[in-house]
Order: sequence, then structure tokens, then C-alpha cells
Amino acid sequence: MERYKVIKEFGLAKKGDLFDRIEMEDEVIFVMERDEQTEDKGVNTSTYVGMTLGEEDMQNRIDNGFITVINDDIDENDVDTEEDADDINWKKIAIDALTEVQSMIFTYENDHKQVIEDYEVGNVQPCVKVEADTVYFNMIKVLKEIEKTLSPNK
Repeated sequence: MERYKVIKEFGLAKKGDLFDRIEMEDEVIFVMERDEQTEDKGVNTSTYVGMTLGEEDMQNRIDNGFITVINDDIDENDVDTEEDADDINWKKIAIDALTEVQSMIFTYENDHKQVIEDYEVGNVQPCVKVEADTVYFNMIKVLKEIEKTLSPNK
């Protein structure tokens, strides 16, 4: 089953939230729900948070790096041995790591773009831009290799 994981916060959606695809008679929607527990001055509160996106909005969020698609075809009922259970746990860890790497790539790309824009209008000194370029290119190179290694589509 495909799930949709938030990798950059927007609206009420927080990093790590999962959207489920729901097919209705005449449309497809994506629903995220969570229950937040908070404590303030000794008072415990529970808040329900829900969000629904249409297909076009979901695709826009994916295209703009806010959400990533994860394939969650791990059936915990198919566990016959402890080795199978370990394999499932490692797959879940890899999915989480891949999502985090994709979030970092998105952050580095946006931060670098901002430094370039600031440099072009004269708000950043050349030495800062050179350092930002170096860090950006080195980190993106490393993160892309990690992403390639973790990706099930390699």
C-alpha cells in the first residue's frame, strides 16, 4: 500500500504525518489524522487533528517536496521467523531513513537557493557564497548517494 509521508511541514501537517489514499465513488482523497496529547500547567489535553487533500493538491505537495510517497507493502502477519521480523524492522528503518534523507535534500536545496538570491542582490559576501556552494555541492552529492542506496527502485 502506498502511503504519503510529510517531509516538510505545511498547514496542520507536521513532519512525519502520514496520509492515506481513499478512493471514493467519484474522486480520490488523501486523509491524515492524528491525536495530539499536550500538558500545560498540569492540565492534560487531547487534540484531534485531521486534514484532507484532493488528488491535484497532493500531487502539487509531492512535486514541491512537502510529501514523499512511501511503499508500505510490509505485512506483519507474514512473519514466520524472528529473521522475517528483523527484515521487516530493517525495511521500516530504511523507509524512515530514506524519508529523512529526502527531507534533508529538500532543505539544502532551498537554503542554497536562498543564499544565491541574497548574493545576487548584494546581501551576502562572496566568501559566504563560496562556502555555501561548497557545502551544498558536497552534501547533495553525499545525500544523493545515500538516497540511491536506500531507494527500493535502484
